[in-house]
Amino acid sequence: MVRQISNGVNQNERPIDSFAKRAIGILQKEYLVIGKTRVSAFTSCTVLAFFLGMTLTIGFLASRTGTFEESEAARVQRQSKPVWSRWSKAQEGNCQGKTSALTKCREVKLRKRIIEQGKKKTITVQGFQTRTCIRNCKFPLPSPFTNTWLLVATHRGTPLPLEAMNFICGDAVISTKEWIIREANKYGAGKPFSNIKCIPNQIFLPEELWQGDTVMVEGQEIIVPLNASGTIQLLEATSQAVKKAKYVTVIHYVPYDIQFANFVYDTKYDFGFIKTPAPSIPFYPPLDVNNYSEEFIHELMHKLGATDKYFSSPQQACLIDPATGEEYSGYDIMCHRIPQWDGFITPPLTELIVTDPTAKEIKWLTQDEIHR
Repeated sequence: MVRQISNGVNQNERPIDSFAKRAIGILQKEYLVIGKTRVSAFTSCTVLAFFLGMTLTIGFLASRTGTFEESEAARVQRQSKPVWSRWSKAQEGNCQGKTSALTKCREVKLRKRIIEQGKKKTITVQGFQTRTCIRNCKFPLPSPFTNTWLLVATHRGTPLPLEAMNFICGDAVISTKEWIIREANKYGAGKPFSNIKCIPNQIFLPEELWQGDTVMVEGQEIIVPLNASGTIQLLEATSQAVKKAKYVTVIHYVPYDIQFANFVYDTKYDFGFIKTPAPSIPFYPPLDVNNYSEEFIHELMHKLGATDKYFSSPQQACLIDPATGEEYSGYDIMCHRIPQWDGFITPPLTELIVTDPTAKEIKWLTQDEIHR
């Protein structure tokens, strides 16, 4: 077929081809990437339509609902705030009139506020836990010490030797905790603290605190070698851990011979003493769990409400139980004395127990359970 050219245009050429040629010609002037091989407009449109159709099909099939979904990362980020809000609202109803749920509810509300306001402050307490709180907290999170039993070593200028510190914070603490868990489980009760911890740094007590009140101990008058109230004030001013703890045992070291008696000050504080009476006797009482763990537990029982049940006599080691008219058991932790012909002996910690009269005093046993 002969093609007639008129004004540079092939008269037999289809209009769409002519339009495609002009478009490509314009692009060739502007962009060097357009090659010389010509592709018909029909072919170009077909290829373009094919790829467009494939894209739409893949997107449709990838969605379970037939609609395009946002990315997983975007969805998690966007939903994080509503999830906390829903949790807070769901738990908020439990706060009304339920003391046991109050702490949890407050914590939920604080976390919600942290997300909504974006202002948070991390409070780190070395050796314990980390809590997060916002500025000006209306309901502060519970302190990590509020249910803790702390052991604090104090001294008069000569710190308690490392050997004794390692024993008290190691074997004595472990034995104490194991014994209390064992006896509490026997009565179906929980242990009265979350954990036992030692304050790692010993605290110096000035000389004005080295003398306390005069007390009677088993018929003997002695001067307590420590001012209890002044010592407590100093410790609470020095350590927030001591101030916030549930129970505190103050261990005071005296590097020479002195008369002392361990005692309970109130439902939070008790005081125990260690001395070095002679070069041949490095520690008194000797470093043994039957001395220290037993004493720690005995004083803790006082804080929980138990009374002493021991009696100092070769013929009578324990007091009389008014409910039965008989002696309390010598294996009860509040007596811990077995009579002998020339006095009495103290059973080892593994043989000591909480008997029913003591369990009743510390609310591990109710009156109805005793009758059953």
